[in-house]
Amino acid sequence: MRVCYLLAYKDPDYIRTRNLVQALQSMDGVELCIAKSRSSGPTRYLETLRQVFHIERTWHPDFYLVGFRGHELYPLLRSFLPGERIIFDNMMSPTLSLLEERGLGAARRKLVSSTIARIERWILHDAAAVLTDTSAHIDAFKEHFQLQHQQLEAIPVAADETFQAASPLPPGKRTVLFYGSFLPLHGATYILNALRRLSLPGVTFHFVGGSNSDSSDIARLRSENTAIEVRHDRHIPFDTLIGKHLAQAWLCLGGPFGGTPQAKRVVTGKTAQALAMAVPTMVGESPAACGLIDRKNCLAVPQRDADGIAASIKWAYHNPTALAEIGNAGQAHYREHLSMSRVKDSLGSLLRRLS
Repeated sequence: MRVCYLLAYKDPDYIRTRNLVQALQSMDGVELCIAKSRSSGPTRYLETLRQVFHIERTWHPDFYLVGFRGHELYPLLRSFLPGERIIFDNMMSPTLSLLEERGLGAARRKLVSSTIARIERWILHDAAAVLTDTSAHIDAFKEHFQLQHQQLEAIPVAADETFQAASPLPPGKRTVLFYGSFLPLHGATYILNALRRLSLPGVTFHFVGGSNSDSSDIARLRSENTAIEVRHDRHIPFDTLIGKHLAQAWLCLGGPFGGTPQAKRVVTGKTAQALAMAVPTMVGESPAACGLIDRKNCLAVPQRDADGIAASIKWAYHNPTALAEIGNAGQAHYREHLSMSRVKDSLGSLLRRLS
């Protein structure tokens, strides 16, 4: 079976792409060809399409797999490849993100509904199959885009499994780590409000990412609560962030905590990465977090609950032995439900079903 994985995303080495490609490369009976842009600007679409045209003429794939995010590329691809079977990774929906997460006014909501939603619905119905990351996303796509269950396949994002946590942690060092884009679904506001309630000697709260506004909010927290140590870096390279800072974290705030519709459908990348490394992880309760149980294999708190976040951090502070056991149990959950092995099995099953 010949599969062409193609992508024209601003981040060509996004973890979702790396893990899907790795899974395809490891499958018996699958020959893989990759058409992927190298730049992040508008020329990336032309770069990818040129490669696709060459591959179609010389290699004739059985399937094309359009990686996330491929919504802009798909209509062009379909116009040049009529009749070819295209699998589409709709890990997250731009329509639902815009309508549910961004607080759009009536005029912009109408624009999204009349244009972006129609395009996305056409893509999802045209594709031979649609990938996403959780069963909660499958339910949402069935409801909003009238898709049939057999058209959809939930494949977890997984993590970079080459990284390992530090064991033991550096003596006397307890770091609570939160990193990411600080979007509403992540609930950074609730984390900051939780930290205003805490006084924990010897604990450092380390934030990575965010905008200028987020930097100001963190600086305000630092000035309002001098009883805790707060650190903020706007950016740390991925390998250093994971291989050093997450590896040495005492607790990862994986979330999401924002209580938005999207927050109830995803397992965040940092949650998967921390679980994979046996780093104790706090998550927000949601349908997508099925199997993650408070004080068994994670710390779980209700959505939009600053008091719950604060109380859970305090419990961890006073129960270090239990916290370490939670980290190990979290890793076991990852291996069974979210790992690269699961990615390979699910994607392989889909390809066999479509063949």
